[in-house]
Amino acid sequence: RSCSGEINRTRKLYHHGDADDLRYVLQLFFDENRYQKIALMGNSMGGSIVMRYLGEEGEGVHPSIIGGVAVSVPCDLTDGVETIDEPRNWMFRKRFLKMLTDKMRAKEAQFPGTFDFSKLKEITCWEDFDDYFSAPVNGFKSAQQFYTEASCLPFLKQIKKPALIINAKNDPILKGRCYPTEAVRKMDEVWLEMPEHGGHVGFPEKNLLKSWTDKRAALFFEEVL
Repeated sequence: RSCSGEINRTRKLYHHGDADDLRYVLQLFFDENRYQKIALMGNSMGGSIVMRYLGEEGEGVHPSIIGGVAVSVPCDLTDGVETIDEPRNWMFRKRFLKMLTDKMRAKEAQFPGTFDFSKLKEITCWEDFDDYFSAPVNGFKSAQQFYTEASCLPFLKQIKKPALIINAKNDPILKGRCYPTEAVRKMDEVWLEMPEHGGHVGFPEKNLLKSWTDKRAALFFEEVL
């Protein structure tokens, strides 16, 4: 839905709480009986979607799914969005805003009248952008409804397969409830690891060609098999 560099053909884009595309692809695998075991892994928003999918499926998750690993996950979008507006994150904010604005303009070209781009002049914080653009195109009435209903945090307690969240303590765009330490302590199938370093989807090995989280995920899946 545009992340490949090509805009998709429907009005809908994508968001943290939408696991339907992942569910669709997995169902193709289930129907074809292509894999005996499937391990899920996602970074950032992809991690949110992995956790959301496992939580939504709950007890009904397909038996071939052995578990999931999520890296640099904004488990609570309200807390995550607040960090984007911090002065130290101006580079993230500028990059994200340009990327998403370009996508909204491409979507407007497909479906004229979807957005009012005069609202760009009124944006003073990230929530404004979500109020005017992200929320309505994804079917939410407001940014706050979007943050509440799309966050994966409430779904973690419903996960019935082993799941690991890896959020670095020095991640510049995570804070507060994005590190659900207390909540995870009460869960049997969800673990939270918080390395001192790693930033946002960083975690490079010394040769910079491999990610430590890939190795950690492989070890985790071996442990739960």
